[in-house]
Amino acid sequence: MIITVDGPVASGKSSIADTIAQRLGYPCLHTGLLYRALGYLFTQTQALPDITKLAYAYDKGKTTITYNTQDITPYLTDAIVGAITSTLSTQKEVHDLLYNHFFKPYAINHDFVAEGRDCGTVLFPTANVKLFLTASVQKRAERLLCDTRRHVTSLDDAIQDIKTRDHNDQTRALAPLKPAHDAIRIDSSLMTFEETIEQCLAHITHIK
Repeated sequence: MIITVDGPVASGKSSIADTIAQRLGYPCLHTGLLYRALGYLFTQTQALPDITKLAYAYDKGKTTITYNTQDITPYLTDAIVGAITSTLSTQKEVHDLLYNHFFKPYAINHDFVAEGRDCGTVLFPTANVKLFLTASVQKRAERLLCDTRRHVTSLDDAIQDIKTRDHNDQTRALAPLKPAHDAIRIDSSLMTFEETIEQCLAHITHIK
C-alpha cells in the first residue's frame, strides 16, 4: 500500500507522515528532504551532485541522507539551503533526476508513506490513499514559530513567510501544490495532533 501525505508548509505533514508510518510499520519517504539534499550539495559545489552517491535511509522513525557515505542530514534545515532548494525544485532537470533515481524505483514492491508537495499528484499518482493536510495561516504560523529549526523569530514574520511560500508553491509551473482530484482533505486547524492522526488512520483503514 502506498499512502501520500501532501500539504503546504507547516501543515504538519512531516510529523503526521512519520507517525502514520510508525503505526503501520511502514518506511516513510520525505521527498522534500531529498530536494534539500540536492540544495545543500549545490551550495558546496555550485553544481548538481552525482546522484548515484546520494542515499536515503529510514529506520525507526529517523531519516538519514548520506552523500558519498557522509551523513548530511543535519545540514538540510539551514535557511540558505531552503532558499536554494526553492529555486532548484522548480527546475525540470532536478525533478527528473530525483524522480528517476529515487521516487520511481521506490514505488516498486514497497508499502510506504510518502510526504511532500506533489506526492499524490505527480510522484505517486496511483497511490492507494492520498491525504492532503492543511490548516489556517494563523495556525501554521504558530507552528512555524515553535519549530526551532525554522529560524523564525516573530509571528508576523511566520505569517508573511507562509503566505509567500504558499503563493510560490501554488503558482509554480512544475508540479504546483494542489490536492489530487481523489485526495482526502483534512483541515487540522481545530484538531490536536492525535486527533489528526486518528482521522488519517480511519481513512487508511477504511480503504485497506
